[in-house]
Amino acid sequence: MVGDGYRRVAEHYIENHRPRVQAEVAYFHSLSTLAHAIDAAALCKQPDGKRQSHQRRIPRLTLEESRQRLREMLPALRTVRSFGELYDIVGSTIRDIPGIGELTVYDTAVCIGWHLDIHPTEVYLHRGTRAGAKELDFNGSQQTVRVDELPAGLRILTPGEIEDVLCIYKDAMASIRVGLDPELSPSTGCQPEARRRTC
Repeated sequence: MVGDGYRRVAEHYIENHRPRVQAEVAYFHSLSTLAHAIDAAALCKQPDGKRQSHQRRIPRLTLEESRQRLREMLPALRTVRSFGELYDIVGSTIRDIPGIGELTVYDTAVCIGWHLDIHPTEVYLHRGTRAGAKELDFNGSQQTVRVDELPAGLRILTPGEIEDVLCIYKDAMASIRVGLDPELSPSTGCQPEARRRTC
C-alpha cells in the first residue's frame, strides 16, 4: 500500500506538474547566451518574462545585486561540469546577500543549470523539501539525499523532480507515512506559479 502510494504521487506529479517544469527548462535552454541565462535566473524570470510569484517578496535591488555578482562569476560558471560545483559557486557568490536564502540559491543554480544542461544528481533539501524528507524518515540535517535512499515509487522521477515532489506533496507524504492513501487532485500542493513561495 505505502509503496503504491509513492508511485501514485510520482505519477500525479508527472501528469500535473512535469509539463510546467519542461516549459521552464526549455525556456532557459533556449536563451542565447549564458549571460542571458544568469540574468533570467538571478532576476527570477518566468518564460513569460514576469517575475516568479514565489520570489516577489525579494526586493528588486537584492535580485539585481545577485545578478551583478553572478555576472562577475561568468568565467567560472562557464567551466562547471556538475550541479554540485554549480550550486557551490552560486551559493558562495550570493548566499550572503541579505534576503537571499538557500531556496533562492537552489532555484538560481537550477535555472542556470538548465541552460548548461547540468542537472542535480541528488535531491537537495531546503525548507519545504526538508518537511517532505522528514516524512520519509530523514532527519533533514543533510544537504542532499541520494535517489537510491528514497522509496522505489519515487525513483521514476529525476532528482530535480523529486525535490519538487518533496515540497509539493508534503501532506501526501504524511498520509502515506501513517498508512493512508494520499488524497490527490490536480490542485494538490502549491499552485504551479507559486510552487516555491510556500516551500
